[in-house]
Amino acid sequence: EGELMALVGASGSGKSTLMNILAGLDVPTAGSAKVAGCDLLSMGPKERLRYRRDVVGFVWQQTARNLLPYLTAI
Repeated sequence: EGELMALVGASGSGKSTLMNILAGLDVPTAGSAKVAGCDLLSMGPKERLRYRRDVVGFVWQQTARNLLPYLTAI
């Protein structure tokens, strides 16, 4: 908590894949991935959903995915 990190690499190096795994959107096929004490490799779909709701947050690069058209940002 309170840390700032940067993930950099060439196109195709796996940055988006890593972020999707850490966010609980993709499931790792091997190895280990742990965030905030949660073992992402051993989670089932319901556990990943709870993890996404309670542990991680998202700010999408495509702004249309960040805002709901029927709500204001104010």
